[in-house]
Amino acid sequence: MKKIAFIIQRYGLEINGGAELHCRQLAEKLVPYYEVEVLTTCAIDYLDWADHYPEGISKINGITVRRFKVSQVRNGNKMSLIERKTNMRNEAPRRKGLKKIFYNLLLGKCKGTTKEYTSWIMAQGPTTPALIEYLKKNEEEYSSLIFFTYLYYPTVFGINTNPAKTIFVPTAHDDWCIRIPLFKNIFNTPACIMYNTESEQRMVNRLFGNESIYSEIAGVGVDVPGQLKPINVKQKWKLTGDYILYIGRIDIIKISDEDFDFFLRYNRETKKDLKLVLIGNAYRKIPKNKNIIYLGFVSDEEKFNLLQQCIALFQPSKYESLSMVVLEAFMMKRPVIVHADCEVMKDHVDLSGGGFYFREYHEFKNALQQLINDKDNKEMGEKGKAYAESRYQWTNIVEKFRYAIDYKMKA
Repeated sequence: MKKIAFIIQRYGLEINGGAELHCRQLAEKLVPYYEVEVLTTCAIDYLDWADHYPEGISKINGITVRRFKVSQVRNGNKMSLIERKTNMRNEAPRRKGLKKIFYNLLLGKCKGTTKEYTSWIMAQGPTTPALIEYLKKNEEEYSSLIFFTYLYYPTVFGINTNPAKTIFVPTAHDDWCIRIPLFKNIFNTPACIMYNTESEQRMVNRLFGNESIYSEIAGVGVDVPGQLKPINVKQKWKLTGDYILYIGRIDIIKISDEDFDFFLRYNRETKKDLKLVLIGNAYRKIPKNKNIIYLGFVSDEEKFNLLQQCIALFQPSKYESLSMVVLEAFMMKRPVIVHADCEVMKDHVDLSGGGFYFREYHEFKNALQQLINDKDNKEMGEKGKAYAESRYQWTNIVEKFRYAIDYKMKA
């Protein structure tokens, strides 16, 4: 068997979302075909990257996991200082025409040095020089090096180890930091790039001109229970009335004050007894209101029951490269409400016909009105499921990675 390595910022059964879950699921799907290892840190929390797991080798679902200590915790103050000094956050306004010209003239472009960009990456973390040292000393053991997520230290400092046998899964979305000049090299280095969606690929090609690199739209498979043990979620959590469901990390980037305001305004105006139920780890203050219900972390069985019985999944993040929870909602035949400013999410809705997108309050209100007036939304649910089944099946995804590993890498 060929030996392959996944390199990612954190990894564990407790990390149940985003790129980390995507990485773990893919690694486990490739176990029948390769000897799989994961090189990662001891961290569990992206807010500080403090060591949590013991350093060294462990096994998770049959995969060897090598953990390396984080040499310094995340330094938000230093990050902010560098951002202000170099005008980094003003590098990439998503404006068009005269507005973009005016914005650039008024605020100027990013004026940092390579040293300052590198300092920002190190302050953000997870800074783990031991992982990079191990990788450089032992890369000959591996036929392929699979790097997950463009943004963090392990990828930035590790992706040049052996580009000829590197597969890159960038999980990129359109925000200001992807335009930091340091990343141009990252996106033009690997032998192969596996994108999650067509819109992610378009955005990356537009920014970095890397169309010549071999690439595929791979994405992630959607695992839903074959036999779901039924739970009466309204009885279990004492929910009255209908509810929309948010799943994922609860922070200001993923679900904003405006998103909460739109929901509360809708309830005030319509006098509906509609709940917003949130599940996931909270990293921001959640408004106190009887119609906003925070359940924290729940089991997969509970999550899928909550999903199955909701009016719709509410996923308002503007910064996504795929959104596994949207695909899970589709597989459970539930409509979605997403933000129009996220090209990936808008594409999911346009291509599937399985939901709505909004930017202004009246669009959010219209979506809810239609969903509540037609609670089953059977046709929309069927369309969403057909879309997810046709595009996000593990069999096809595994074959794409196997082809890249076996035929595109130069070990």
